[in-house]
Amino acid sequence: MDTDDILQHMHSGLITIDTLGRIIYYNKTAEEILGYSIGILKDRYFYDVFSQTMPQLCDKLEQALNSEQIDSRSEFYIQNRFRQKIPIGISTSILKSKNSTKRGVIAVFQDLTEAKKIEEKLRLQDKLATVGELSARIAHEIRNPLASISGSVEVLKNELNLNGENQKLLELVIKESNRLNTILTEFLQYAKLGETPLGKVELKRIVDESIEIAKKHPSYRKRIDIRKRMDESPIYILAEENQLKQLLLNLLVNALEAMDEKGEELVVSNRFSDLQEILDSRKNNLSPDLYLHLSIIDQGKGMNTEQLAKAFLPFYSTKKNGTGLGLAIAQRIINNLNGRIEVKTKLAEGTAFILYLQRYHGIKKQVCQVA
Repeated sequence: MDTDDILQHMHSGLITIDTLGRIIYYNKTAEEILGYSIGILKDRYFYDVFSQTMPQLCDKLEQALNSEQIDSRSEFYIQNRFRQKIPIGISTSILKSKNSTKRGVIAVFQDLTEAKKIEEKLRLQDKLATVGELSARIAHEIRNPLASISGSVEVLKNELNLNGENQKLLELVIKESNRLNTILTEFLQYAKLGETPLGKVELKRIVDESIEIAKKHPSYRKRIDIRKRMDESPIYILAEENQLKQLLLNLLVNALEAMDEKGEELVVSNRFSDLQEILDSRKNNLSPDLYLHLSIIDQGKGMNTEQLAKAFLPFYSTKKNGTGLGLAIAQRIINNLNGRIEVKTKLAEGTAFILYLQRYHGIKKQVCQVA
């Protein structure tokens, strides 16, 4: 393999210019990031090509041409040929001949899009962890006087003979107190999720129990047919039974609430026929020998792009009386179980939540990761 092959297959973009500013070399990764092919750029002046859409890149190359030193790494955004805004990290150095005469500049750069997403995700997780700890303490403090208020109002309701507007006001106080208690309960449940031993769990039994509990939920309607389509033989996964049941119940309730105004069938399935379209476009490349896929498919309202992006954020809800914690808890639990969750949705047609759960292979008891 010669030097050109090595440079062409680098995971970093590489561009070389001579002392006049003409582009001499340009590898495949640079083509992918900047959007220009070597055929377009070869022997052209970099300023003529990049000055309009990538002025910071031009400044970086010009600065390097006028310097005699290796430049420290810097980061900035560029707009490539297709008008896409891309963060890059770039370093430049001087190209010299054997007699130390300057021949030009070499710039090496990387697309930082994925790194920035991970960085933002970690920043958000740290922020949520800090806010969550503080909020959990506040929630505990609120819950005690709330219990006293609710109990006192219930006593007044039974002892006072109210009617008309006064009765409506008292019933409103009771209703809103119960709603606040529900929010606090769900939030405390979200905040306390942590390390849990994982062991052998029979999945179909947990699915059956979760479906029966979901049918007792206020959001369930008799017109909705909850169907389980799973393999006949027992299915064993590595999980924690109570958290797995909570995960499935939260997703089932979310599906039922999405089907409040329409939809007649809610499917829980691990069959390939039900998952074919979903699996063809899946994001996770997880081995079927190690992970079992289980989907919960509703015929509800579906989500738009903005709703999908925020679906798992705590306290985000599009429902009238939603707490915005159901899917946040589901995300936290699936992380604890070392699994994955994906969403496929279409407005006015429905949503599928696809879980990837670890198969049980006789592994000794493990402890799940803290989310």
